[in-house]
Amino acid sequence: VPEASPTHPAFPGSISHRLGLVVAASFLLILAVGGLSSFLAWSILSSIHETVEQSRHIGVTEDIHATIHHLIREVDRAVIERSLDRRAHMKDLATQAARTLEAFLDDHIKEEEPFPEKEREIALIRAIEKLYYELDPAATRIIARVATKTRARPDDLQIIDAVAHQIPILARQLNEIHRVKIRRLSARGVVRMKVIRGAYAAFLLVGGIGATVGIVLFSRTVAVPLRRLASATLDIAAGNFGKR
Repeated sequence: VPEASPTHPAFPGSISHRLGLVVAASFLLILAVGGLSSFLAWSILSSIHETVEQSRHIGVTEDIHATIHHLIREVDRAVIERSLDRRAHMKDLATQAARTLEAFLDDHIKEEEPFPEKEREIALIRAIEKLYYELDPAATRIIARVATKTRARPDDLQIIDAVAHQIPILARQLNEIHRVKIRRLSARGVVRMKVIRGAYAAFLLVGGIGATVGIVLFSRTVAVPLRRLASATLDIAAGNFGKR
């Protein structure tokens, strides 16, 4: 009867299984942290672009305010000096103010912004526009009377004076809305940066723990058994066949 060959226990493959789990967990952790960081970085970049846009709005508001103020000053100068030597300049200022106001209002109406103050902004720009369209005909009538060497009508001068007092108030209110938006965007960016910093701190902590566990696991499941195998191999080679 032929002698039956000895049976060997099946290799469980626990080493590769555990190492595979460690690698998969590490990959998923890196993927999660990288994805979260990328999303937050993109949102911070969007906030920066929006902050730049709000800063531009502040600049446009100041430009409108300065242009109208300059126009009023030129009209006052024409009345006081009874001279129209800068009439072309006044016309250019009026044209610039009208175009800037129209474009600014159109931008706010078309703009899709996630801020609740949008309607308030539009209302303030319309109020500034309304004042300008009261100022423009009054200035035109005043210039016409200066050209004919007659006194300007008191109601036209009152319109000029009223616009001069109300424009700075409206411009200040409009720019305060823009500044509130900038502060909100800055605070949101700070929060997201803190989240990114926390995510990386957690990644370093979990990564350090994972590396330590991996080293211990590798030592117990790979290094120690291999050292024992090498020792047994040397014993067998020396003739100690009773070594398992």
